[in-house]
Amino acid sequence: MTAHPTYPRPTIIEALCEVRFGLTEGHLWDTSLVDAFHDCVRKDYPTVEAIQELSVELNFGPTSLAQRAAVEGCRYRLRHKDRPLVLQLRDRRG
Repeated sequence: MTAHPTYPRPTIIEALCEVRFGLTEGHLWDTSLVDAFHDCVRKDYPTVEAIQELSVELNFGPTSLAQRAAVEGCRYRLRHKDRPLVLQLRDRRG
């Protein structure tokens, strides 16, 4: 494998590519999907980390501020064995 090039002043610090998969009717998201995906990439991404998420919605009014928990979920982060790369999987509801 050829060494990845490095540059003294890189212009791109982070790149993101989002891929969305649709589930067929009758199938729901569950952790078995994460396991199946991990089986495909385990050689290069051996580590899986479950990260709990909680989003907060803020509503600003002329004289008030309201907040509420908006989304709870779990994101699964797979880390590359050698390089500073991660893959993230999560259920996107709504």
